[in-house]
Amino acid sequence: KSPAGDKPLRAETIKHINRTFKAALNVAVELGYLKVNPTRGIKIPKDSVTEELEVFSTEEIKKLFQVVQGTDMELPVALLFDGLLRRGEVLGLTFGDVDYEKRTITVRQSWVETKDSKGPILKDTKTSSSLRSIVVSNRTMQLIKQQELHCKALCLRQGKPFTKDQRIVCKEDGTPYLPKSFTRKWSRTLKKHGIRHIKLHGTRHSAISWLLSQGIPLHIVQARAGHKDPKITLSVYS
Repeated sequence: KSPAGDKPLRAETIKHINRTFKAALNVAVELGYLKVNPTRGIKIPKDSVTEELEVFSTEEIKKLFQVVQGTDMELPVALLFDGLLRRGEVLGLTFGDVDYEKRTITVRQSWVETKDSKGPILKDTKTSSSLRSIVVSNRTMQLIKQQELHCKALCLRQGKPFTKDQRIVCKEDGTPYLPKSFTRKWSRTLKKHGIRHIKLHGTRHSAISWLLSQGIPLHIVQARAGHKDPKITLSVYS
């Protein structure tokens, strides 16, 4: 527990403490005082969700869709809400993950920050349930098609071949966003249009909460969100 009170330490705080101990004990191993670093392999569980999640109201969602229309944030916002995607899943999508005939996108990987701060990496989905194909709206699919045409034209101007590995959500020059940079872009968009700020991940919370409130069956929302167990969906969003 925290020395400042009775509340337990947050998982991030415990991880920081563990990293400090691990670094110190690595030195002890190198000097021969210890044979093995006892902190290696320790798994620190995530914080249990006890606080109320920050979500947009239906009116705020409608306003958000209106203000991003025709901008470079229209497609990312559509994917976040229509697909219930996480930030890394949106930034990791490629045109090879799109099936225009079935009107689906397949979530296979996530573009995430690395702990060593050497830059983001493409990481496979965490679980088999996270690997999922999602049917999206006609409008979202239309936006993806428009983006593909834009990326093909961009590659032509740059004198390089277009491949299906090209990221769908990318910067003006076709390169991937840094995850933190995209989060800042999200914050600037909300501020510019006078929309209440919530975390980028709050779009996922907002979309899932809205679907459940509309009476969409739990198992459908669970599968769309990529939750392994419906209890996760219920415990977080009830």
